[in-house]
Amino acid sequence: MKVIASAEVNETGLSILKILSELEELFGRLPSVPNATYNSLARNSVATCLKGTREEFLSKVHAWVENLNQPPVFWLSGLAGTGKTTIAQTIAEYYGERGRLGASFFYSRDQQDRREINHLFPTLALQLGDFSPSLRFLIAKAIKTDKMILRRNWKTQLRCLILEPLAGVMPSFRSPIVVVLDALDECENQETAAEIVRLLITKIHDANLPIKFFITSRPEIELRSMFTSSQTSPATRAVVLHEISESIVQDDLQLYLRMSLERIASKNSDVIKPGTWPTDGDIDRLVKKAGKLFIYAATIVKFLEKSRYKAPDHLRTILTADISSIRSSNPLAALDQLYSQILETAVMAGPEEPDDAASLISRIMGTVVLLFVRLSCQDLGSLLKLRELEVRGALVHLHSLLIVPRDNNLPVQSFHASLHDYLANNKRCTNPKLSIVPPQHHAMIARSCLERMRENLQELIHPVADPMHMVMTCKLNFSRIPRDIKYSCQFWISHLLQVGSPDDDLKRLTRDFIDTALLYWIVVLDAIAGIREQIYVLMAVEGLDFIDGASRTLLRFRIGIVRLKLYQGISFEDTWRKFEQCKQKSPNKPTSGRPLRWRALTDTQELVERLTVFNDVVGSGSDSGDDDQDVPHPRRLRSGRVGSVLTSFHTYQT
Repeated sequence: MKVIASAEVNETGLSILKILSELEELFGRLPSVPNATYNSLARNSVATCLKGTREEFLSKVHAWVENLNQPPVFWLSGLAGTGKTTIAQTIAEYYGERGRLGASFFYSRDQQDRREINHLFPTLALQLGDFSPSLRFLIAKAIKTDKMILRRNWKTQLRCLILEPLAGVMPSFRSPIVVVLDALDECENQETAAEIVRLLITKIHDANLPIKFFITSRPEIELRSMFTSSQTSPATRAVVLHEISESIVQDDLQLYLRMSLERIASKNSDVIKPGTWPTDGDIDRLVKKAGKLFIYAATIVKFLEKSRYKAPDHLRTILTADISSIRSSNPLAALDQLYSQILETAVMAGPEEPDDAASLISRIMGTVVLLFVRLSCQDLGSLLKLRELEVRGALVHLHSLLIVPRDNNLPVQSFHASLHDYLANNKRCTNPKLSIVPPQHHAMIARSCLERMRENLQELIHPVADPMHMVMTCKLNFSRIPRDIKYSCQFWISHLLQVGSPDDDLKRLTRDFIDTALLYWIVVLDAIAGIREQIYVLMAVEGLDFIDGASRTLLRFRIGIVRLKLYQGISFEDTWRKFEQCKQKSPNKPTSGRPLRWRALTDTQELVERLTVFNDVVGSGSDSGDDDQDVPHPRRLRSGRVGSVLTSFHTYQT
């Protein structure tokens, strides 16, 4: 009997271990954005509040966290450059060190995954699971219960991945968990960000859970109206950072500037005599210029650090500059002038003629702030047809505005989002040689992407005699593809769409690329992009009104193929073999080895005949039952110039 009992115990133990292992595997599948956490390596250079500054405000936040009778959401809004991210970082580190930070997400328009709202709840759930083993177990159970949870709407994800697991462990928490969301205004879609805010405020307030959300953003109208609406305001504590007493802010700025400039003087003490710089007058005038903008003070410090022993001379230039011509009511006037002075210094410091230097700096900096994913100096050079030395040389005096790593595996990025706003507004950046016009600059980037792909894609793959075979089966080694080529393949259409109305030259270049390199691009795109991204990109290109019918037909076919992969998980190697067998039996036998320049009347007819054969192989499919409205499907294929329906091609409807 003891042996039987022992065996039963062992079997039970193994069953439990199997269940736990399965749940752990499910939890590990949660997609996340690791670079968005407060302590990620990508955010290594982000500062916290200097000791002795922001003390009154931080005390209010700590009191709000500890008081369960206070609203569950704290919204800190403020103008660009007022120090919101620094405060959010300080709060995240404070509660992280005390084991009370459940999760954090720091949005950034500079990184694609950090500006997409869809990543929020899975990322928070993953961090909450790491924070608490009990939460981890319940979140994994939720994923097991609904294996499609990651494709559900935000309301369902919030309830299943966060609220219900929290409710299940509520008695075990003596103090509230803190979640920090920074720069919500840097999401790519303000309306969806506002909807997330509405869900968070109403659902968390109704659930009465031990969790506090600290959220920062600029006071953009969509977010502002949501935080202050009659429905949500009772559940929100709101503070406007730039409305905090100016005397409090300026005391903090004075402390920060004095300590920072004295540190610079100490590092250069062989030239700067100790105790002579900065003077009290220097600090007072700097504080007055800064107003309430911490980014002004931080940029001044970075600029003077790079100036080294010339810091006193450069500070004197800044302090004697006249800003009377700028409207005094403009809170960004001093920051704009500082940016202008730094850029003018960089223009005059180089060996090139000032006009040439300004043009090069504008070209590179405009690209840096408009890219959808950041690139290194080397990759920027490849994309813009510049030598890496030229890129680094143009940016050498701009390290107070940009992070320019020596390592070519690391990207160039701006210190603050206000730089983009400044460069893209010719009323703020008044030098026409330095300011950028976003549609025109997007056109330049799109042109660079198209030229880079047209010149290099064919070298990346070994052409197959039958281009249709290439589309279906060609595989590429992801690591062989240069980063700027990957970027070009994924984002050329995004830049083109930002242009609005491309000129004839850009249209001609786009048509030429599609005529000569479309199939190569499809193959490379398949190697570097996820399925949903491929569908979005392919549909965006298919929607261009100036491409020919044959190219559009091929794109629609490819969209159908990718959708099959998304919804049915079909093995394309097996499908292709069946297609080849069936093709031999078909009276419509296509000719292999055709050139890659398609013609609407003849090639579309042949292509559609082949698609009909392929449709017989794949079958008509079935409805996946998932309501995914952002992946529409092409239903009918038409012969380019004739416009008559040749066949109906079924793709899996959503």
